[in-house]
Amino acid sequence: MFSISLNQYAMFSIATEKGKIGIVRQQLKPNPFKIQWYQLARGSMKRSIQRNGDLKPIVEAIKKLQNRKPANNRQLADKNVSIEALYRYIRMKLPEVFRTTSYVIVKPEIKTTTVAGVNVIVAADVIVRFEAEGKSRLGAIKIHCAKRAFNYQQSLDIATILYKYLREIKAKDEIVDPNLCFSLDIFGDRIVSAPVHIQEALKRIEKNCNEIQEIAENL
Repeated sequence: MFSISLNQYAMFSIATEKGKIGIVRQQLKPNPFKIQWYQLARGSMKRSIQRNGDLKPIVEAIKKLQNRKPANNRQLADKNVSIEALYRYIRMKLPEVFRTTSYVIVKPEIKTTTVAGVNVIVAADVIVRFEAEGKSRLGAIKIHCAKRAFNYQQSLDIATILYKYLREIKAKDEIVDPNLCFSLDIFGDRIVSAPVHIQEALKRIEKNCNEIQEIAENL
């Protein structure tokens, strides 16, 4: 089964025909030496969300980055963009439920969902369980921390896939509320939740995944 990361799916959804082929080819033969950008920034954002929006991890990360001595242009770019991303995160307001409600962090073994025969690697950054009115509710956030921001539809698709994924991994007595499934785009300054009625978004996602599968089969 062909696999694609959630962020690469989002890129595919708006790419040119040539770009789509390139994305699928890259996923078929991933580069084992691919550089992971902004790891410190992303990690501190995850810790902040896990602690009800506590900004201490963010402040600590900014100080650490400011003290870094880049050895090359790539490291310099990573440092500068990471610091900018962290300041942007501070200015953004997490959804109120993540700031004012107690929750526990959930770390499921399953990190993927299947759409139209394509294995989408969701890898949500934070999954939480709320207790409200005697019931357990699951929520999740996927962080996009890159200069190339997602548009609204891309963010909506990500939140929708998060919702679909949580529905599949939840316990029998748990509830998944689409309003608790968020795409957090740092440079897009956008927080988007899944739609209450997800059928239209799922049809678009399935169409894209059918196209991904068709391209993969022909490469």
